[in-house]
Amino acid sequence: MGKGCKFVISEMALGTGTIAWCGHFKYLGVTFISGCKLSVDTEVIRRKFFIACNSVFGNTRTLDELLQLQLQESFCLPLLQYALCAVKLNESQRADLNSCWNTVFRRIFQFRKHDSVSLFICGLGRLDLKHLLTHLELKFLKNSLFCSNTVVTYVTKVFIISQEFKRVCNRVDIDSANFCHFTFSKIRTTVYEHFARSVNFCNA
Repeated sequence: MGKGCKFVISEMALGTGTIAWCGHFKYLGVTFISGCKLSVDTEVIRRKFFIACNSVFGNTRTLDELLQLQLQESFCLPLLQYALCAVKLNESQRADLNSCWNTVFRRIFQFRKHDSVSLFICGLGRLDLKHLLTHLELKFLKNSLFCSNTVVTYVTKVFIISQEFKRVCNRVDIDSANFCHFTFSKIRTTVYEHFARSVNFCNA
C-alpha cells in the first residue's frame, strides 16, 4: 500500500466472489504500484534499461564514441521515455531516471562515477532526461489539444488550466497561459534554451 494508508487489503469482495489484492499490475507495458495513490514502478524501467544498455555496450566496444551514443539513443533511451509523457512521476523518480541516462554518457566518454555530465551533454547539442521528458509531455499535450477525438481535446483543455500543468511549464520557464500559441518548434527551442541556461548557471 502507499504511504499514509492505515490498513491492508488482502482481498476484495465482488458479488459472490473475491478478488485477491495485487501489489503491482501492468497496463500497456507500464507497471503500476497499487496503493492509496497510483504510481509508476520505475525500478522495472531501470532494470529493462540497464539490460538493454549492457547488451549494446557488449557489442559496440570498438566503435566510435558518438556512434555508441547514437545506438544507445536508438535502442535504450526509448525504454526510459516510454509512456512517461502520459503518467506522473515524482521529482525523485525523475532524478533517478535522469541519473540512469547520465550513466550512459559516463561509460561511453569515460567520466568518473560522480562527475557531472550536464555541461558535456549540452555541448553535444542534446538534453538530459529531465528536459527530454518535459519536452515529450509538452508535445503530447500540444498534440492532444488538436486531436480529432473531442473527449481527449476537452480533457486536455481542462488539464492545461490546472496547477499541475503550470508546474510542468515552470520546469522550462514557459508561460502556461500562452501555451496554446506555442508551436512545436517554439516548444523545442524553449526547452533547449532552458537546459543551456540551467547548465551554465550551475557551472558559473
